[in-house]
Amino acid sequence: VVLLHDDDGDGVSGPGERVTLAQAPGLNHGLAIKDDHLYASSDTTVYRWVYAGDRAPLGDPEVVIDGIPGGGSHTTRTLAFDEAHLYVSVGSAGNVDADSSRARVARFAIEDLGGSAIGFGEGEVFADGLRNEVGLAFDSRGRLWGVENGQDQLRRRDFDPPDIHEDNPAEELNLFAETGRFYGYPYCWSEFSLPSGQGLGPGTQWADPGFMDDGTHSDEWCRDPANVVPPTLAMQGHSAPLDLLVYPGGPFPDEY
Repeated sequence: VVLLHDDDGDGVSGPGERVTLAQAPGLNHGLAIKDDHLYASSDTTVYRWVYAGDRAPLGDPEVVIDGIPGGGSHTTRTLAFDEAHLYVSVGSAGNVDADSSRARVARFAIEDLGGSAIGFGEGEVFADGLRNEVGLAFDSRGRLWGVENGQDQLRRRDFDPPDIHEDNPAEELNLFAETGRFYGYPYCWSEFSLPSGQGLGPGTQWADPGFMDDGTHSDEWCRDPANVVPPTLAMQGHSAPLDLLVYPGGPFPDEY
């Protein structure tokens, strides 16, 4: 974890204006500051360091969460905080997993962090069925939103042509308004644009071809809001949103 500064005020952090604050094995994506700690993640572990907000190197980390399922296609572990919880997003192991057991957002009470590591499986399943929710952000009402990257190589034999992977499944903007809800993966996918006359509109839920004949996960099952929460917004397949920001309001600057 590198801190950049600009002591000479030239608008650039030059090679001599950087400090390595923290190091741990396999750090790859998640980074957050909460109260007096800096948090960072590898694919299996969430670490933290006591952080005073200065440039002093932080020394050895404390492991706060371990046992996160590692490896696979998605190794990022996004971290987000509200006033009471740490949220950790874990993506699927492959393109289409057999179930959603590692495709979810789990949360942990901040007051429980520290002292000894918490196993990932001990966390509360805050949102389930999320293939790869890389970007997370809270709005001004304290609601968590996420952006999700959908699967590749999507084909369904009942469409003409069956290969619908160019624009589908939709990438998703999800609102997590209720704790513990299911968002579809791997049993369901979201429409973005299907062949003329065959689609029902962006965000419509369809059964995944690998599950549609299992006796449970039909199109009708996927479209029942008691089973699956549909996305708030459907984006073109493979556009791969990786982050989001919540606009705080007020007039845009003149240059916009």
